[in-house]
Amino acid sequence: MSLDLSFFRSKTSQWLREMGREEGRAEGRVQERAHGIVAIMTAREVPLTADEVERVQSCTDEALLDRWFGRAVSAESAAELFAEG
Repeated sequence: MSLDLSFFRSKTSQWLREMGREEGRAEGRVQERAHGIVAIMTAREVPLTADEVERVQSCTDEALLDRWFGRAVSAESAAELFAEG
């Protein structure tokens, strides 16, 4: 008895696999950026509370994480890191 596996080679299944890979890549970029922010602040000995670390690590907005990453290089406090504007 043989199974029909043609579905796994269809354009639809290929598209679904690619979408899953792209979502995984985006999630990986977000996680790396968040880790980098915390690592920079830690290396610079700028204290972050557990809540502030959680705020960074739970953020999924790439643009916001990019802003925080840029600020992490020079921020003297968590308040400066998270400052609006």
